[in-house]
Amino acid sequence: MNAIRERVARATARTKTAEETLLGSLQPWRARVSEHRTALTMAGGFAAGFAAASVPARWWGRLGRAALRSVVGAMRSVQTNSARAKAD
Repeated sequence: MNAIRERVARATARTKTAEETLLGSLQPWRARVSEHRTALTMAGGFAAGFAAASVPARWWGRLGRAALRSVVGAMRSVQTNSARAKAD
């Protein structure tokens, strides 16, 4: 039993060390992103707009139809469950 606890303790220590190393290596990236937050937001919006404009209308129709079907299915499930609850 002690061998298992020792292995768990070593694994926990290694995990903590790896986490601290990872967080330390992310600090420069966080600083760079926070400096250019507005530019990154604008670039992301432009990229999303370009992607939306380049997708054919037929695909948007299919996406909308799939979303509507999932919402209708969820509403039917809610109505069925509430009707069962009232019956009980």
